[in-house]
Parts: sequence; structure tokens; C-alpha cells
Amino acid sequence: MPNLTAVKWIVTTAFCANHYADGPAFAAIPVDQALVDQVRGMQANVAASGLNETRIEFERTVWSDSIHFPLENDQLVVRREDFWVAAFPRRGGANMETAIIDVGVLERLTDEDGPILFNGFSPDDLSDSLHSELAGLLGEISEAPTSSGQEPTKEAPAVTRRLVIEAYCTNEFGEGPGFAVVTIDRAFVDLVKKHQAIVVANDGLYFSSSCGIVWENKPDYRIRSESLSVGSSEFFFTGQPKHVDYEVVTRPVEIEELEGYLASDLEFYVVGDAPDDLLDRALPLLRALYLEDLK
Repeated sequence: MPNLTAVKWIVTTAFCANHYADGPAFAAIPVDQALVDQVRGMQANVAASGLNETRIEFERTVWSDSIHFPLENDQLVVRREDFWVAAFPRRGGANMETAIIDVGVLERLTDEDGPILFNGFSPDDLSDSLHSELAGLLGEISEAPTSSGQEPTKEAPAVTRRLVIEAYCTNEFGEGPGFAVVTIDRAFVDLVKKHQAIVVANDGLYFSSSCGIVWENKPDYRIRSESLSVGSSEFFFTGQPKHVDYEVVTRPVEIEELEGYLASDLEFYVVGDAPDDLLDRALPLLRALYLEDLK
């Protein structure tokens, strides 16, 4: 097999060792020639030692929904014929693991192959909620370097602002979070404006895509299928609490306000009918998420 000069991504399903716990549904493993050689060496060690498996630290995996399920201490686990990646929740709990991957997959990869290989599943077979989570992961790895050994360009720290947005249930008798928090930076503003241009050019109503947003008490409501919807002049977020037939929706935010958020010296902005009360309610979550910003 010729050496790989381009990074390929193996996108695979993931599961929690505790079947009653939530976690990311997918993971993306970057494959370059260094990883291929590493796995070969670990295979040889397993064969020579008689052990069932061998492990090393491996901090290159990208997990889906990492905002809500931050993981750490990733390990590459190799046996004689297969391998996978394991990781541990930052806040404690049962470990996460990717699906098992046949080592032969690595041996067959060439530079002529596409950039992404789906391991053991087809995106076309996923539910709407899982498809949305997968789309977010694919969007994240699409920004990664494509040449083996290439390092990301170091830039000045980005300006970020936090937006606290009032939220409500589409069912007046339903229960759900009262607000959501989203990080606003240059990349987010550019994305919203790009979607806005698509809507305007096609006389559409909204352009929806997967997103990263933190809902109040998300674990209690087990919200999935999160989406950013952009219209001709405003945007909002939606989510689907598990086991119910209604959605949670944020209040709309004016797109023209985004540049002002970035240019201002304020770290936090509130969108809602009673901004002072909403900010008081959101402070515990803001402190937990962005402690350095709330000195």
C-alpha cells in the first residue's frame, strides 16, 4: 500500500458503556500514514506479547455533540484484527467507545479514496435527530487540515460573545427550558449571513442546519435534533425533548444586531421580554460554562 499523503476520516458510531446514559452518537477518527504505522506496530506488540489488546493515548478523535458531552483521556485500543477509540466523560460517568473498526480498512485506504469513510452505517438510514448530530460532526471535521502532518494556522484569539435567548415550548402545556445560550463569534456571524443570502436569493422562508447550543437543564429534558433556522432578517433555534411531540423554540434574534454584539465590549447579551430576570436565571449556567468570563 502506498503511503497516505492526505488525511482521511473514518466516521463511526459511538456508544456509552452504561446503556442508560446519554453521550455522543458518532466519532470521527483522522487517519494518516502515522496512524497506519502506529496501528501496525501495536498489532505486532499484541501478537508478540500474547495480550488481548494494547492501548495508547490518542487525543485526535472528534466526537459529535461535544458541547453537551465533553470527553477526555482518549485512548486508541488495538487488537490483532481490529481497533477502536475509548474516552471518558469530563464530568465523570461511564466511558464512551466507538464501534469496532477492522484493521483491513486502514490497509486499503489510498489517496484516491474520498475524504470520509462511514464505518458500519449509512447516513441515509439515520433518524432525523441522528442525521442532525452527524451533520454537525461532518461540518466540524470539514474545517480540519487535509494534508498529512499539516498544522492549523495559528491566529489571534477570536472575539466571542454569549447570547442568552428566551425559549418556550410549542405546546402550552409542555415542559422545557426557559432559555438557551449560544456563543457568537465571527464564524457564527458569517454562517448566519451565508444562510440569509441563500434564503433571500431563493425567496425562501428559512434555511435550517445543525448547531451547537446549550439549553437550560438540557439533561432533564434530553433535548436532541437541535437546529439553527435562518430567515431573511432573523434567526432562532429549535430542539426536540425526548419522548414528547412538541419542540422548544428560542425567540428570534435580528441578524443585523450580530455585528453590534461582536463590536461591543459587553460579554453577554439577553434576548427576551424580561432581560434582567432572564439573566439572573441564566447566571448559574453561564458561570458553569464560562467561568473565566464571569470573574
